[in-house]
Amino acid sequence: TIGGTAYGRGRVITNGGYNTNVARGFGSSATQSTLTVGGTAFGHGRSITNGGDNRNIAAGAFSSADQQVVTLGGTAGRHGLNVTSGGHNRNAALGFGSSASQQVFTGAQ
Repeated sequence: TIGGTAYGRGRVITNGGYNTNVARGFGSSATQSTLTVGGTAFGHGRSITNGGDNRNIAAGAFSSADQQVVTLGGTAGRHGLNVTSGGHNRNAALGFGSSASQQVFTGAQ
């Protein structure tokens, strides 16, 4: 999900997807990378970036789940307001010998 940049009288709103990634079964692997950008507004400001509702699950013995999430947003300008929230990240590897890794970055300026 990418959005952003508004000049003049500003206002930018970017929300993000409702991401889900599931793999089931012995030795299964689920990998997910999500990105929500948004940001920048001038004039009368505003800039709201929220991020997706990320989920990543690998279920089964010896399965693995990997997830990378970025939510950026930022900058508002005169009469400002800048809200950057980030996704509702969940990451799970369910089953004997399973592993899960997750990298999350939420930023703003």
